[in-house]
Amino acid sequence: MIYLMANHSSVWKLRKNGHNMGWMIGYASWKKPSRADMQLPYAIDNGMYFPHGEQPHGGDRLCEFFGRCAKAFAVHAPLFAIVPDMPYDWLETVRRWDQWYPRCRELAPTWRWGIAVQDGATIDDIERLGIRGDKYAICVGGSSEWKDATIRMWATWCRGNGTWCHVLRVNDTARLNVCIDEGVQSVDGTGLFRGDLQPAYPGDVVTKSAHSVCGDHDGFGEYGRP
Repeated sequence: MIYLMANHSSVWKLRKNGHNMGWMIGYASWKKPSRADMQLPYAIDNGMYFPHGEQPHGGDRLCEFFGRCAKAFAVHAPLFAIVPDMPYDWLETVRRWDQWYPRCRELAPTWRWGIAVQDGATIDDIERLGIRGDKYAICVGGSSEWKDATIRMWATWCRGNGTWCHVLRVNDTARLNVCIDEGVQSVDGTGLFRGDLQPAYPGDVVTKSAHSVCGDHDGFGEYGRP
């Protein structure tokens, strides 16, 4: 498994020291994920997330998202990119998938494109959408309660169908351990590297969490680049 941090420069050092870390590149935060001697695994978030109770983002976020995708053509392909969704609204997310997925696939036919499943999503929904195989990613979001209750279900289904499984916003060790146990392929978050853990970073925290998360998977090997 690989831990995708917000694109903080410390990830380069962690990667060089053998920790299977990468970047989750979000809204307005493009940084080139390659250097002369090293490449970072990375994924592209769609930037549509907003705090509960606030207003959804508009078309400017879509333009910015596709701008980041265009920049990625100049470097190695991402592990996956998340098709625009609607946080807190699964039915609208499905509608957006129907609207935007064909355009995303046309933009980058060889990439792995992800759908952000959330409260209310079912395996039947995913299968009706034709999502199955290595060209897709299931990105588990939603409320904390729903996410924790369904990680095993999504991880099991993904394993059985050759589909990438990613869990969004893994910011505590309890959820991290569940993802490890269930064989989730990647997670993202920042909470493990903040607050009381910060004085131990990067040594103890990486040794106890990120290194155990990633195991022997380097982000490029077993599952290949999209």
